Amino acid sequence: MLNDKLMTLTEFFLQQSLKDMRAKFKEVGLIKYNDFPENLKKLCSLLGLEDDKKCTHYFTIKRWSTAEVYMHFSLPNPAQPCKPMDLELEFYVKSAKAGC
Repeated sequence: MLNDKLMTLTEFFLQQSLKDMRAKFKEVGLIKYNDFPENLKKLCSLLGLEDDKKCTHYFTIKRWSTAEVYMHFSLPNPAQPCKPMDLELEFYVKSAKAGC
């Protein structure tokens, strides 16, 4: 095998399509919103991801049959290295027959 490198958390959430994310959720048995991990370490472990430490904030709220996932990424800024690019994401994870 030439590439044994794990996909990073940043790659998973910023470079994949929603279809690819859903397929991975289904693959690991993440079917119900209530099963969505509430901390970053568990999320990385469940999805087989490497934590590249670019996610500076991760918070999950479970209510109204939905897991609300809030993530904050601090990414390198090639134009101004001393000022990273900050990106805030919100995901709404719902239960489905074929996976979240």
